[in-house]
Amino acid sequence: MSVTLADQGTPLALRPETVLVNGRPRLVTTSGAVIETEESQAGGGALIAQNGSLVFYLLQVNDVWGYFNTGMDDNKITNPVPSTFPTTGGALNQITTVAQQAPEPFTKSAFSDNVAMAVEIKSSWIETTGLANAGDYITIDATIPTYNPPLTQPNNTQSVQSGTKRARLALVGIHIVGSTLGHPEMLWATFEHVNNAPNPQYTFTTTSGGVGTQPPDGPGGWLFSSTGAAAANPNNQRIAPNGTTLNVVSGQTIGPSDVVRTAPWGTGPSDPSFTINNTDIVSLNQNVMGLLAAGDARRNYLLVGVTWVKGGSPPSNGVKVGTPKLANSRMEMFFQPSNCFDCHSDDNGNMLGTPSGSDGFSGGLSHIWAAMRPLYH
Repeated sequence: MSVTLADQGTPLALRPETVLVNGRPRLVTTSGAVIETEESQAGGGALIAQNGSLVFYLLQVNDVWGYFNTGMDDNKITNPVPSTFPTTGGALNQITTVAQQAPEPFTKSAFSDNVAMAVEIKSSWIETTGLANAGDYITIDATIPTYNPPLTQPNNTQSVQSGTKRARLALVGIHIVGSTLGHPEMLWATFEHVNNAPNPQYTFTTTSGGVGTQPPDGPGGWLFSSTGAAAANPNNQRIAPNGTTLNVVSGQTIGPSDVVRTAPWGTGPSDPSFTINNTDIVSLNQNVMGLLAAGDARRNYLLVGVTWVKGGSPPSNGVKVGTPKLANSRMEMFFQPSNCFDCHSDDNGNMLGTPSGSDGFSGGLSHIWAAMRPLYH
């Protein structure tokens, strides 16, 4: 999905055609700037919703992240060491100095949220066409690719990008990842829309202290499944993107998958903490929903879980805590069961990672760190 706002929040005017960069399609602004697009999940598979929409993805960072990235590029930040994201007031002060000393129009006297450290957000979106309850979603207008033949054509086995169009998109999932005091490896949280996919059976602690059982969800009304949890297949990948082309997995046709979360609240059923973790996340969701006004679309998005590394150790060596089988069904559906740190791990002692491959992505915590350009030079 194209990014439709520039770093300073101004709209981007996009050309109707795409260009190829290293064999991958890119949207281009009218001034010639190349915009990143993405339509595949972790592991490379793509997903189509029951309304026939491909899932699109948007990557964003906050202002602290942007100026930290710029300051590191210009060697203006010395603490923390170059291998970690900022976690202290001293580190934030250095990033603030970089922002204050930036040339116009990038000069920033202070950050509006002086508590937040570096934050990354990855969100997933589908077209609102065919959604009977579009008002229950957070929506945006964006420019997205079109495909020929259309993805809704029956028995289709291959579609190629043929242009772009403007569309209204609905938010279906979001990762919120940020460094905090004592956690340079970041806290990794994920949220999903309540109608995304069915959950299998899970247990929880009752108000009387016993153990209750929530039965598996049945069919009906799911965005990414026409079946209930018992009949869905968590690994039913149908589409394999390749450059500008969407191909099918052998024996499949392009269309919606019937999928399920294998760990409803981020913890596997064999984990000793399965029941208590489920209870904590469900209780937390109920408490937060009670604070939101009726009709607020945010009431329809549930926290699935949060994971981090004990003691702030490098993720490849540390102990995964919180909800250790955390996956978002819109971003890691075909990578279940998994954990964020299965892919976002320490890279030879450098949490930020180093450039690698033709696309510049890194093997560190942030897969976009090495690919991002500084705000200015």
